[in-house]
Formats: sequence, structure tokens, C-alpha cells
Amino acid sequence: MNRPDTVTIEIGKSYPFYAEMQQEYEPPENRMRRFTGTQVEVLSTYDDEAAIEGEEHQTYRVRAWDGTEFHAQPEEINGWDYALDQFFWHDATYGKGHRPDFLCNERN
Repeated sequence: MNRPDTVTIEIGKSYPFYAEMQQEYEPPENRMRRFTGTQVEVLSTYDDEAAIEGEEHQTYRVRAWDGTEFHAQPEEINGWDYALDQFFWHDATYGKGHRPDFLCNERN
């Protein structure tokens, strides 16, 4: 498999966000997937101290259209998850085709 095209993430720029986590255990208003397909602005980098020991793990602090700030994985904003068709929409459907594969996990 060829590596998908991705963009280099720059602080202060905006990128489309694609949530790789379903977060079915969170109330709907707290799920990051509610921002899938929308632009988020990259505010800064964030080194996750809770990452696996000995493994560097960087995320980005981003701001969504409504002012919500959260941490995004690089692949959620650099085009990787979108290119690989591995992301959740706000309604818990999956990928570009809005597949219902994981709807059984949902808790309202």
C-alpha cells in the first residue's frame, strides 16, 4: 500500500478535522466527532506525557468553529485518516461512505 498524501501541519493554519475515535461513552456534546469535516485552527503543539513510556507522542491543540479547544492527533488533521477512510462522522457513521458498521456501539 502506498502512503497517502498528507500535509505538513503549521501552527496558526486551519485544516479539515476527521475524528478517529467514536467516543460513544461520551455525551453527544462532548464528542470530538461533532467537528468531523469542519475546519479547525491549530493553536500549538502538545507533548502528551501520558504517552507510552519511551515513545514520543505529539498532538495539537486546536480550536473548532464554535470556540471549543481540544487536542487532535496529527493524522486527524493532516489528511491521513481521511485518505485511509478511517474516521467517524457526528452521527457515528464511518468513513467517506457513512457506513453504519459501528452504530451498535452507540449509547445516547
